[in-house]
Amino acid sequence: MKNYDDFTRELNGKIKSDDEFYYELLITVIKNPRRYTGIFRVSNARTKLIQNVTQSREIKFGDFMEDIVTWYIADMGCENLDKRITPDLEADQLFADGNTVYLIEQKIRDDHDSTKKRGQYDNFRRKYAALRELYPGHDVTAVMWFIDDSLRKNRKYYAERAEFECCGTWRFTSCTAGSCSRRFSLGQMSGRNCAGISGATRPSAGMRLSPSRILTQARRFSAHYAGSRPKTGGCTRG
Repeated sequence: MKNYDDFTRELNGKIKSDDEFYYELLITVIKNPRRYTGIFRVSNARTKLIQNVTQSREIKFGDFMEDIVTWYIADMGCENLDKRITPDLEADQLFADGNTVYLIEQKIRDDHDSTKKRGQYDNFRRKYAALRELYPGHDVTAVMWFIDDSLRKNRKYYAERAEFECCGTWRFTSCTAGSCSRRFSLGQMSGRNCAGISGATRPSAGMRLSPSRILTQARRFSAHYAGSRPKTGGCTRG
């Protein structure tokens, strides 16, 4: 487990803008000044520059969250796999536990517009299909994980797409970890190796969503359709 100092040092190192970023921003302003000024822009140049900096940090924070979850997955004893599935497809999280390969499509929040949500799900399905071919002797469990569970803008869309493509129905499944009980939306599908959707409801006081709970629930989902008893812990350490 990372201690606080290591965590904050890596976070600051990831999201803080360095001289190279500001140099590139300056070059952009020089080459495209009309992006920052003009009679049809309601904000001034200063506001637009601040927007560039804050958007960059938002993207870098998402990258940091992927890095830290990858670290925790390894800390649980799982085997992180090469995230580059094909030349044009890369996973946010890809790891193996025994004979099961887990794909996690990890995003900070579910707030895509109508065009991006279609592309998001289509890429998710493409990654899943590619993994089935890449690991033919393994079970493949695919999960969509939106870390900020206060936004569920496209949850219904993702669920309906998965239900239609896998010819199944949808239900809620409860996941209990210690004294904390959480509810996840999972696809009850006809096939074992079928992509599902995982998204936590708003947590009660003191409850936190962690990679180990995502993995536990993914295992429950996979084991349910394998007809075996699901594991309840994290990955087995070597």
